[in-house]
This record gives sequence, structure tokens and C-alpha cells, in this order.
Amino acid sequence: MNFCWCTVMVRDLDASVGFYQKALGLKVDRRFAMPQGGELAFLSDGPAGATQLELIHDDRATANYQGTGISIGFETRDLDAELERLVAAGISVAKGPFTVGGGTRFFYIKDPDGLDVQIVQKGA
Repeated sequence: MNFCWCTVMVRDLDASVGFYQKALGLKVDRRFAMPQGGELAFLSDGPAGATQLELIHDDRATANYQGTGISIGFETRDLDAELERLVAAGISVAKGPFTVGGGTRFFYIKDPDGLDVQIVQKGA
């Protein structure tokens, strides 16, 4: 069994798509209106069939959404370069960088809805 996607409810689909494109280089694989109302977009950093991030905007479901309680993580080979790139792009670091056992290093940024997005460089 393979992990397919993670769904994140968002208040503003355009703002969230723009953030994930700018911050993480994700590309929109598909975007469409849902039959019951609302709109969604699938983003990924790989070929078709790669793990995806599903962003859903639906006024009925996002009215009280606060973007807290979970985090999503993205791996990089060079944490320092990624940190520098994000800061240069105007994206603030929310927490970190931190180093944990085995030399794994990471920091957090926040998406437009306050969701923690972890950028990690795995240690040895």
C-alpha cells in the first residue's frame, strides 16, 4: 500500500496554491470544482502518481478552520540553502532551526492558514 496524499482545508485556495508553489516548488497536478460545492487542487513535486498535497476550499468546512494541530514535512538535501532561499523569498521562519539525534536538522514555516510546514534535512 502506498501513501497517496494529505488533505489540508484552506480558507483561500489561490493564496495557498501560491504559497506552496513559491515556498516548496510544488506544481498543480489538477484543480477542479467539487460537485457538492467548493474547489480543490492537488499539488506535487514529482511525476504522476507521486505523493500529493490536496488543498480543499469549501466555505462550509473552513469557516472555523485554524490550521493547527498537525504539521506536514518536506525533505531537503541542504537545509541551509533552503533556509536562505525561503528568507530571500520573503517567507518567515516560524521555529528553528533545530538539530536532533543523528544530526537531523529542521525548521518550520507557516502556510497562509497557520499550518506548520517542516523543512528537514535527515542526518546520518
